[in-house]
Amino acid sequence: PWLNRYIGSRESDCKPGTVEVFNTVQKRIEKHFGRDRGIETITTADALEFQVALRRQGLAENTVRKTLAVCRQFWS
Repeated sequence: PWLNRYIGSRESDCKPGTVEVFNTVQKRIEKHFGRDRGIETITTADALEFQVALRRQGLAENTVRKTLAVCRQFWS
């Protein structure tokens, strides 16, 4: 999957804690969208739905914001 490729490409230039954050966000993305869904199929509406789902899981607002910030990094 695309996330594995992205994270793998960044492991050598990121601190271990950053890689851990990437892996945590990857798990959240895969839990919501499924492991095999392509990045190109995720729309803005899907991303907004993901944001709502994170809040419904009871995550703190700061955790939701940080998760979405990492997602933007994945998509850029």
